[in-house]
Amino acid sequence: MNINAVNVEASVTPISYRGRHYIRSGSTTQELGGRELDNFILHRLGKTWDGMIIPNVTVSDLDTSAFRIFREKALVSERLQKTDLECKRHCKRHSKSDSQVVCVAL
Repeated sequence: MNINAVNVEASVTPISYRGRHYIRSGSTTQELGGRELDNFILHRLGKTWDGMIIPNVTVSDLDTSAFRIFREKALVSERLQKTDLECKRHCKRHSKSDSQVVCVAL
């Protein structure tokens, strides 16, 4: 009986096989999905989630109370300073069209 051996070097990036993505973790192979897969794809594209355009979203779709809560929590946690939230510095609204919000002020 002949036995053929094939040596395959380990990959540090996920491998796609039949529409699923896998990554090695130690001595196991794990399927990559959900948020981990999203982050991997964004990283490969050189993008981050906060720079992604969401089609058909307008300013009126945004929940202003969510922005207020974020500002309050950011100040309490000292993640941001009060000067970081002053409108004079951050009120530049950019949009590619009326239906696509790219960046809005906090």
